[in-house]
Amino acid sequence: MGLESIAFLAVITMIGAGFFAAGYLAYAGRWRRWAAYKRYWEFGKTSHFGFICLFVGIAVLVIPLSALTDELLGAQAVARAVAWLALPAGLLAVMSFVGLPGFLKPGWYKEWVARGAIQHEVYPPAAAGAAGWARKGRES
Repeated sequence: MGLESIAFLAVITMIGAGFFAAGYLAYAGRWRRWAAYKRYWEFGKTSHFGFICLFVGIAVLVIPLSALTDELLGAQAVARAVAWLALPAGLLAVMSFVGLPGFLKPGWYKEWVARGAIQHEVYPPAAAGAAGWARKGRES
């Protein structure tokens, strides 16, 4: 494996890890601001951007994992099996543009939607703006 391949896999791993980390935080309810505003390219009544990040991150992380499995272990069959893991993650990412089935949504999200998907619950007006976090700290 050449230096260019290693650099490419490192970049892909960092991109995938970024998407996965954002998606994990969104799924766990630690990052909820994404739910406040639906993007123009999302279908459905509410935003699913955080879930898209999670499943895209999983799908992208499988690429270097598959390549490293093939290179380090020399097991092409295992590498192909690992690569097939990207398919369900990619399908879930595409499904997230429209909406996920209820059993795949986290509890906090289902409760928020059941209450009427009120924007200020996930994105308070005091936190809006580039320096919202700084103003919030001085107000308390």
